[in-house]
Amino acid sequence: MLAIALALSTVAQSGAPVPCGVHVSPEAAARRLNDIRHRGVACPSGATSTSVTVAWNDRLADAAQVQAREMARLERMSHRDSQNRGLGERLRVAGYRFGTAVENVAVGFASIDDVVDAWLESDGHCENVMNSAVREFGLACIDTGATGAPEERRYWALVLAAPPRSR
Repeated sequence: MLAIALALSTVAQSGAPVPCGVHVSPEAAARRLNDIRHRGVACPSGATSTSVTVAWNDRLADAAQVQAREMARLERMSHRDSQNRGLGERLRVAGYRFGTAVENVAVGFASIDDVVDAWLESDGHCENVMNSAVREFGLACIDTGATGAPEERRYWALVLAAPPRSR
């Protein structure tokens, strides 16, 4: 089952966020993504690599967190929130001005390595991770707190973006 997204929380039965059970620091997440980007991967559509690094951005992390929380609350994976807003509108609401923005979402996966590996096996998701136009990212994981395996209850969201180019 391939379903995809990233920020690091859990929704308790009360509906309040709780730790996802996956601790990944912004530095560790940046290392993981930048290692992949520099090393290069064979995306299903062809080999890709970029020397452009990505850096953690708190606003993008907040946007990822909100989307992961929405998906967990609704118990469905989606690129649209409960108000039917796509990534662009959600980023504008979050106060992030962007020139380029892409999003990966997923449900399941016990660790950041597992979800990133799954994204790399999916053409569009792999292209998002390897997109040389993006410069910043935010990652989130929300766990519904339900019993069962992580692959049944963890919702992941990864937002990658770049501010508009200055003229």
